[in-house]
Amino acid sequence: MEEQPAKPAAAQSVKGREVDKFRVVIVFGMSTLLFISGFLLSDFLSNKKVNSIDESLNDVSIQTASLETEYAFLLENPCSYVGLNKLAADLDALGKKMVFSEEQAATYGGKISNTKQQYFLLELKHLLFVKKINRECSPNYSTVLYFYSDKGDCDICKVQGVVLSNIKELDPNVMIYSFDINSDFSTVNMLKEFYQVKTAPTLVINDKAYEGLYDQLTMQAILKKHVNSTGG
Repeated sequence: MEEQPAKPAAAQSVKGREVDKFRVVIVFGMSTLLFISGFLLSDFLSNKKVNSIDESLNDVSIQTASLETEYAFLLENPCSYVGLNKLAADLDALGKKMVFSEEQAATYGGKISNTKQQYFLLELKHLLFVKKINRECSPNYSTVLYFYSDKGDCDICKVQGVVLSNIKELDPNVMIYSFDINSDFSTVNMLKEFYQVKTAPTLVINDKAYEGLYDQLTMQAILKKHVNSTGG
């Protein structure tokens, strides 16, 4: 049997380099495909999150409009209304939903400033409604305005928020309103100027400002003093 002549070493080397190039092209192509797929998937999930945020904000806006209309109706005869605590609970629930939407918007992109301003305005309307009831009707609700900072520069603001939540659970007749001290919204600026609020956290309890962190027992003592002084 006639032996096949051996291929020259140079030819084998060229063939080896061609195989290596082919492998590099395949690996590069697969890596690029995986990168593009990952990018598209990430973009799809981000868009889905943003759409979810938009839906949540729309829901908050609708609830805000609903509560605004309810307030306008109730102002005609506030003393006949017995469900103020339910109205306050709806406002609190709306606030929690807004906070969640704000956190999601900060993570995935989105705008919530207009909705946040609507919420602050709604809080002020509720506060004025409560003051009107206190003046004209027999109930005597306590009011607490809580000025906080959400810039990450106020760790004790979170602690104060927990204290306020506990206060609200123990006494539904305490009406609590929260405002971002960093907001440039005219309503918030007006409140800060009126009550001389300079730092966070600051509590305005029944129209008197208290700077710094206040624990639950101290707050309850302040609120009780107010109730006793007004004969409630």
